[in-house]
Amino acid sequence: MVKLAAAGMHRTGILRLVQHFSQRFEVIHSNGGLVPALKRVRSPRFVIICYHSVGTGGVPFHSGIDEQVFEQQIRFLRNSYRIVTVDEICRELDEDGRPGQAVALTFDDGYRSVYTKAFPVLRKYGVPATVYLTASAVETGEISWYDRIFAAAMLCPADTIQIEGDAQRRFALTSQESRMRAATEIVKTLRGYSNQARIAACAALDKKAQLPPAETKDRMLTWAQIHEMQKSGIHFGAHTMSHPAVSRLSPSEWEHELVDSKRLLEERLQQQVVHFAFPFGSPADIGKEICSVLPGYGYRSAVSTAWGVNTPDTNRYLLRRIGGEEPSLPLFALRLRSVFLNEQPPSPELQELMGAAQTRE
Repeated sequence: MVKLAAAGMHRTGILRLVQHFSQRFEVIHSNGGLVPALKRVRSPRFVIICYHSVGTGGVPFHSGIDEQVFEQQIRFLRNSYRIVTVDEICRELDEDGRPGQAVALTFDDGYRSVYTKAFPVLRKYGVPATVYLTASAVETGEISWYDRIFAAAMLCPADTIQIEGDAQRRFALTSQESRMRAATEIVKTLRGYSNQARIAACAALDKKAQLPPAETKDRMLTWAQIHEMQKSGIHFGAHTMSHPAVSRLSPSEWEHELVDSKRLLEERLQQQVVHFAFPFGSPADIGKEICSVLPGYGYRSAVSTAWGVNTPDTNRYLLRRIGGEEPSLPLFALRLRSVFLNEQPPSPELQELMGAAQTRE
């Protein structure tokens, strides 16, 4: 139903009218109010779009977007919005300039398809982007632990899969849908483990799965590909060393995941790396202490996966993003127009995180 409505609104031009309206007004949905209110836009507003991989099939099983739909999105964005980098967002938010809408494109993890499928489209339309690299995955060429879990669930010849550790659980693998559900639930469960317990559980699962190398190799960017994109204006940020849930790290582990990854990327890129993306990116995955640590590590910003628009009031280490991997252009356009128009209050969890970050400033 939503897909049909989006297609109709896109075809008839209603979404374009929504964009024009949202350039001057925003709809305020207060936590306590029953009726939304209109407010005139008086500050710059930025939406950061999050992608992972372009193309479908194989690793990463958990995300992807059809190549033709991706190009349609990029062409739509190029014709409808000012497209900026994360670096430009930070600078313009600090300057608190004139009201206006702009978008930035980001890719998490560093999958090979960013080079083979996304980069040609970005270059064709002259669109910048920021790619947040999981440092050890790029350095070693090995996919990260959560991708190995999805691969194990999708490719396992058995009809069940089990995880060990804090919460031993067995999952049925009776269909493609059940395999996806199992992998999603396993990753969600392990995100709640301590980092060392997660590593042990992943090692035990990996040993049982014995994934065929042909299914998991050549999925991440190479440094040669990264350097080529870098020369064409693509920017790069850090996404930790091994993609843990940062909230489950001990302070002694922060140095390796947040500092060593930054240092490795700077050595390979021969330039400063000042932007960071939280793995998984929900408030529960970020934790209450880390935002106050990032400036001391040399980071200028950090992006989450909390949905919403960024304004001068947004904490630079809790920047919001929206997902870009929609199945059709009309749905993508509807989501984007909607997020610019509707100011949604932060979730209670995000509000708590914002309060903790302010307290430690």
